[in-house]
Amino acid sequence: DELVPDGKGGLEPRFTCNVYITKTTEAFQLLQDLASTFRGISVWQNSKIKPIQDRPKSSVYLFTQANVIDGIFAYERQSIRARPNSIECTWNDPTQQYRQDVLVLDDTEAQLRLGRVVAKKIVAFGCTSKGQAKRVAEWHLATNQNETKKINFSTSINASLLTIGDIITVQDQQRAGSIELSGRIKSSPNESTLVLDREVEFDWAEEYVIFVQVVDKVFICDQPEATINGTRYLNGDVIKEDSDGNLLTGSIRKTDTIVDDSNLTVRVRTGDRTSVVQKQLLPTPNTTITDTVKLSSPIELLIQGEDAISYPSVKGPINREELLKEHIWAISININEDDNLKKYRIMNIKPEESGFKTVISAIE
Repeated sequence: DELVPDGKGGLEPRFTCNVYITKTTEAFQLLQDLASTFRGISVWQNSKIKPIQDRPKSSVYLFTQANVIDGIFAYERQSIRARPNSIECTWNDPTQQYRQDVLVLDDTEAQLRLGRVVAKKIVAFGCTSKGQAKRVAEWHLATNQNETKKINFSTSINASLLTIGDIITVQDQQRAGSIELSGRIKSSPNESTLVLDREVEFDWAEEYVIFVQVVDKVFICDQPEATINGTRYLNGDVIKEDSDGNLLTGSIRKTDTIVDDSNLTVRVRTGDRTSVVQKQLLPTPNTTITDTVKLSSPIELLIQGEDAISYPSVKGPINREELLKEHIWAISININEDDNLKKYRIMNIKPEESGFKTVISAIE
């Protein structure tokens, strides 16, 4: 419902769906059509139908040679001749008694580069706004012109937490540059130090950033909605705080102890949240080849409700050096990391019939 320009000097909600469903339609296709109204798709995964929206997201997983079978990434690229540079978007015009009209949007620069028009016809399902139809056409045009690089690779149980639509970071040392830039963490002896599984050569005239994959325990809302500490959560959202403002990530609380602002028990389930954190490396000028790196600040890894790296007072036998052991790391030579790390959106996850092998396809 965020208000955006309507193209006529006013504002309108970003997404609106106005439609009569008047005939029998195959159910999954209808859900696909409805999801398309908010730039989404419906996917069948883990015995559920789930809508996935194309929107800005953070990376949830890091893939390198260290967790890809045989260390092989395969790349594909769509030919420039196959990329649509003109979108013909059908929508329902309320000024014409909701008859269908067609809005045409051209990428003139792309047409001039190619020397011809490559048109694509789309239908803006439930769209009765010319401004929304234009935004739909702009999205299709940008997607077809820019999302042209595909990556395929095989992994093992690493893919068990991933879903279609997740953003992943890929560091392929075969394409990244002159140093080996990825592996698994050997240990974390103190709050600002990581011991890597290999020695890396550094040129401290450059700036380096390390990316580390971490997993936190989270509570997920398992009912239509709940308002907790003033925040509204929908089914599937990660609940950040309880009603008293206590952080829930990493907590060992029981699921039946979480209540909403009306003191009613909220139905929740637990899960693991995988994320990729970024830290700048501190230079050690007298050392150019080392397997030990210093971080600009500690990694906020939550164990049993406390930051176990900064505050090792949590109850239970937790070995500081084991907290990040075997977690994936990747180093970028510059803060922008464009040359070394790429972000992709998962488009397909295909488990093999036997064993734990999984094939992932993703778009940059």
